[in-house]
Amino acid sequence: MTVQNKKEDIIQASITIFVEEGYDRPTMDSIAKNAQVSKRTLYKHFSNKRALLEELILYLVSQNVKSTFVDFKSVPDFEGQVKNFIKQKLDHYLDPNGLKLSRIILAESFKEGGFIKDKIENILRTESSSLEWIDFAKSQSFIPSHLDSFEVLNYLNKQIRGMFFFPKLLENDFVYSDRDIELTAKTFIYWCNQQEA
Repeated sequence: MTVQNKKEDIIQASITIFVEEGYDRPTMDSIAKNAQVSKRTLYKHFSNKRALLEELILYLVSQNVKSTFVDFKSVPDFEGQVKNFIKQKLDHYLDPNGLKLSRIILAESFKEGGFIKDKIENILRTESSSLEWIDFAKSQSFIPSHLDSFEVLNYLNKQIRGMFFFPKLLENDFVYSDRDIELTAKTFIYWCNQQEA
């Protein structure tokens, strides 16, 4: 097994143990046991539990970015495109295990300000399918061409997190409807229209 595979095995095992036990309870020993690696191998990849959590977060963000695919031609109207984009994001954001892990990450971020924010932003800049979708929308004049594509994506991601992800993160019984998705899409389109130079 390659070093990269071993590292990913440790991350996968850590996701399971953090979701089941939280962040504070597991020890590096129990993480090594759960990952079926020696403590030496674990420490070779991660100097401590905080470093492991940071790497785990970057891994999850990266996986989310890789799995997002938006095809502009699949739906003819722009509002339909935006609604599809939102629905696809929600599939990732609202995964039950992802939500549990997000609660752990949120708690840890309060303990340490600026928790790997720059690293996460750099990964999000590689969200190529979404950025290509935005560039195509700009070329079709649905989004003003002078806007920075990453800033547009960042705005839409913040809208989705604010309207759906954080309410679900903080309230287990939060539910949303197709109408909520439609209103979020319309708000984004309105924002785009207000950005004309």
